[in-house]
Amino acid sequence: MNWKKARTIEFIVFLIGWTSIMLAGADYPPPAGFLWLVLLIIILDIIQDRYLRWLGEKLLGRKTFLLNDLSFNPVCTRNSAARGAG
Repeated sequence: MNWKKARTIEFIVFLIGWTSIMLAGADYPPPAGFLWLVLLIIILDIIQDRYLRWLGEKLLGRKTFLLNDLSFNPVCTRNSAARGAG
């Protein structure tokens, strides 16, 4: 799965999921102010999409990300200390 497809799926799931959660907690029928909550959810979703775009570019641009993750992962560090390498 490519990064753009993952962001699109996250955008849709975030929007539908949080709108459903807010709708489940609202009165029936939802008050007129509920539209402000939906607008807020959309704005937060757009901000999150922009952040994920920035984060994806940074992570994919770093060649040492996986090496650093494996080097400083607590599980890997604990195993290497048990072997006497740390």
